[in-house]
Amino acid sequence: MLKKILLGLALSSLVFAVACGGGDDCNATTEICDGLDNDCNGFIDDGLQRVCQTACGVGVETCEAGSWIGCDARQPTEETCNGKDDNCNGCFDEKAGADCQPMERQCTTACGNGVEFCYNGSWMNCDAQVPVAETCNNLDDDCDNLTDEDLDVDGDSDGHYSVDSCSTPNDDCNDNDNTIYGGAEELCDGKDNNCDLRIDEGCACTPNDTQACGANIGECAVGNQTCVGGAWGPCLDGGGNEVAMVGQNSELCNGLDDDCDGSTDENNPEGGAQCGTDEGQCSFGIMMCIDDGGVKTLACGGPNFTGAEDEDCDGLDNDCDGETDEDLNEGGLDYDGVANDSCGTIQLLADMLESTPLSMERTLYPMGDQDWYHITATEDVNHGIYIGTQCFTQWVLLYLPPGASPADWELCIEPAENCSSFEASAWCTDPAVDYVEFTDGSSAYLMGYYFEGLAPLEDYTELNVVVRSVNDSVEECMPYRLEMYMQWEDNSGCD
Repeated sequence: MLKKILLGLALSSLVFAVACGGGDDCNATTEICDGLDNDCNGFIDDGLQRVCQTACGVGVETCEAGSWIGCDARQPTEETCNGKDDNCNGCFDEKAGADCQPMERQCTTACGNGVEFCYNGSWMNCDAQVPVAETCNNLDDDCDNLTDEDLDVDGDSDGHYSVDSCSTPNDDCNDNDNTIYGGAEELCDGKDNNCDLRIDEGCACTPNDTQACGANIGECAVGNQTCVGGAWGPCLDGGGNEVAMVGQNSELCNGLDDDCDGSTDENNPEGGAQCGTDEGQCSFGIMMCIDDGGVKTLACGGPNFTGAEDEDCDGLDNDCDGETDEDLNEGGLDYDGVANDSCGTIQLLADMLESTPLSMERTLYPMGDQDWYHITATEDVNHGIYIGTQCFTQWVLLYLPPGASPADWELCIEPAENCSSFEASAWCTDPAVDYVEFTDGSSAYLMGYYFEGLAPLEDYTELNVVVRSVNDSVEECMPYRLEMYMQWEDNSGCD
């Protein structure tokens, strides 16, 4: 592990001049809560406070006459239904003597008594029976001390009782119309005469009736129909010509609403045939109805179609031309156009917090590519209340691609106030020393930058990182993973 001290803290001795009133025989010491003037300043137990605690939290108490009194931390009280933890036992609105079970109390409806429970400060879920409408079940459903009352009704005197009646036949679904009851003849009058939940079944229309038909939607138009023999005839315009009905025609790839449903060229009309190529990373697609400059036309595409893309550094034929990883890193630029191959063109990474490690995927290209990064890591974790030196390590891990030789790669780090070519071997990895195998079976280059900070300040460090090949030994596109994290060591003094 490489260590470097960024910040030291020098502590100066504090010298106190003590004037002991009343003679030289007063030996000044630190004031404590004992009813004595320990520091010889003429006051007893002056200004002494300390942290105190109850089951509800932390407060402060004061020393008076040698005793600690007056703790202002909240005290537990009896639990009530208010959505709060009154007795500070970790539960709220709980029943006494139960393991966080909700409080309960008696509740009453017209039907009797029950129990309701406290949930989040409110009483609810009373389990007492509530009155409901009376039904024919030999029970007092509405809790008025009467059973199945007022349920035998034949309002239209057709010999059929309403469906809520206790007497039979109780099959009249409209007890105000004597043409409607169970088993009646369907009259084609717009009513459910036989109470089968269907209206005028078997009756398409009444002869010589007319109705509007069609719609002024898309390629359709409005017309009229005449009832002939109980069925509706064709939809005709004013000249007697048949007009297209909604849904009658199939949709075409022409920019028109052919089926008159309010949508144009939906569901890929006239498409679906296989197209394209399965060369490289491409796969066959289907013909799709697309908008090409305001003109609807068929083109190759579809949800499973992968068209030719720009070549990427991944060992694949992305542009489907039969070649792999061609024409990459032209002019020293990575595939994303970032030229971070020197300290002068270093890539500034987003600030990293101690609680949020950084992990990123990058690629090292042939032709002498090297990647420079600048990172700022900031403490954002509370390591305790104290003042003094605290120690950190900024760790950097380089995970090589499968099959790569550690001897062909190099990881270098240095403090951000410097900017060098990393020629000093002390800051760059040695395969025999810094390539580490972890307990999960993975391996990586590991480097640590040790620095000191000052609590309770928010400490941070800035670091430059370089990933590069040794003697241009990387001869093909090689993806790698770079991880960084900030680790707090201790506050007891840094080595």
